[in-house]
Amino acid sequence: MNPPIPMRNNYMKIRIGTETIRRTFDLVEHVRGYVELTPAGLKRYRGLCPFHSEQTPSFTIFEETGRFYCFGCGATGDVIDFYRLIHRVSFRDACHQLSGGHAGRIRWTRPDPMIAWRRALVYNFREWEANYSEILCQWLAAANRLLFRQCLGPDDLPKFADIIRPKGVCENHLDVLALETDQQKYFLFQAIKAGQSDC
Repeated sequence: MNPPIPMRNNYMKIRIGTETIRRTFDLVEHVRGYVELTPAGLKRYRGLCPFHSEQTPSFTIFEETGRFYCFGCGATGDVIDFYRLIHRVSFRDACHQLSGGHAGRIRWTRPDPMIAWRRALVYNFREWEANYSEILCQWLAAANRLLFRQCLGPDDLPKFADIIRPKGVCENHLDVLALETDQQKYFLFQAIKAGQSDC
């Protein structure tokens, strides 16, 4: 069974958030539309602050962090804050306008087929893990009830060898599913798929 991936015409919906906006808009390129910038060191740019009058450039962009700071008036922030201050709008309106009216809303994008395939594998494996654990628990519960009711003592144990031996194997499989790493669980899955399991 494949995982329920929300899709429409082979497109997957994602929500546009502030982090998406920050990654989409390069702060340096965006500010260059309003301020003449000059290099001021490693991944730094400087220009006249657009938020107050000054003769000596004190407006600095730190490209590595995607933030700006004015040493004159103290204005600071990221690309959303710059847009908000330069256009004198609210933070919400800045996000809304930068995203073309889609901030916080759902847009449709084509999913990466490799990511979707990996998610499907993980989903299917977790589903198998849950189903197999449930089957083992039900079988062990039934086996324990049968042994409790009909096995009266040590002399009766040989008569129930067909139940006792697989019971131990199933208990071992449950331990793997409950305590071991995903790699050990996958080894168990492969053994069962290949018919090499004793349970």
